Amino acid sequence: MTQGLIKLLKEIDIVNRKNVSLRAGQPSNYYFDVKKSYGRPDVLTSMGKAMIRTMDEGITCVAAKGYGGIPLATAISILGRIPLSIVRDGAQKHGLGKHIEGYIPTERDMVAIVDDVLTSGGSIREVEEIVLAAGARIQGAYIVVRRNDIKMNFPVKYLIDGKDLL
Repeated sequence: MTQGLIKLLKEIDIVNRKNVSLRAGQPSNYYFDVKKSYGRPDVLTSMGKAMIRTMDEGITCVAAKGYGGIPLATAISILGRIPLSIVRDGAQKHGLGKHIEGYIPTERDMVAIVDDVLTSGGSIREVEEIVLAAGARIQGAYIVVRRNDIKMNFPVKYLIDGKDLL
């Protein structure tokens, strides 16, 4: 399945080879534009199904933030019938002042954090902080493309090593 997904991502040309600044500020001469695949229901469905197959049993919730994580987590939630927590960049300044929209995890939940690309782990850590503050436990992080090998406080699983796309 992973080889098929690699082929699909190469076909839609998600590797952008130009000088960019990554989220954490470091420069790079290529960018994995996984978000480009979100416009293709067939590719997004394939990624969601592949993610579900890599997930450990006992996951009761998927959580994500940003344009890289939310579409993928939504697909996983729908395909796997798993509750979805959408983490905001900051608490709402209006309304109820929430940090999490959708399903609010509790101490009974084992949460899978989902994202498109793992570079520095900053986005994953931000979701971790909010989910832990809600009282839930983190089961692991699930990534489409691993750009770097980052150590976290929980297991990190990925579908594709970035080197396989270059």
